[in-house]
Amino acid sequence: MRGNQDSALGLPNSELATRYYADLILSLWTMFPFEKLDVWKKSVNFAEEILGFIDGQIHRKDAFSLGEQLRRAVISVSTNIAEGGGRNNSKEKRYFYNVAKGSVYEVVSLLELCKRRGYLGERSHRDFYLEAEELAKMLSGLISGNSLNPRNS
Repeated sequence: MRGNQDSALGLPNSELATRYYADLILSLWTMFPFEKLDVWKKSVNFAEEILGFIDGQIHRKDAFSLGEQLRRAVISVSTNIAEGGGRNNSKEKRYFYNVAKGSVYEVVSLLELCKRRGYLGERSHRDFYLEAEELAKMLSGLISGNSLNPRNS
């Protein structure tokens, strides 16, 4: 290995640095404001977990009714946060953040049904429940903060 190369990638250090900074600058320029929200990031991760559960656990007979309803509800959380983040006044933002919070509640209800139908064990249900609870609290904070911030009006 030569001293002027990155050991992991085999690229010259200057080329690696150039790529790194180019990617960093591009990410800063192309990031939508909602992508900076921790609640949006958490909601996307939560959706990935729930979608993985649906794909791996929901029996074919319930796949359309229960599985698809759960799928729509969990996807609705992050998409409504994103849509609210794109609005220019606090009333519109609050509306979409409240819809997102309502979708979290819907997910909780559907997860209870999954547990009762034997698709979800007690521990997994509790883990999902706690994640949903944290999302709901984060959304409540976002809603309250947004309603008190006159710059968002």
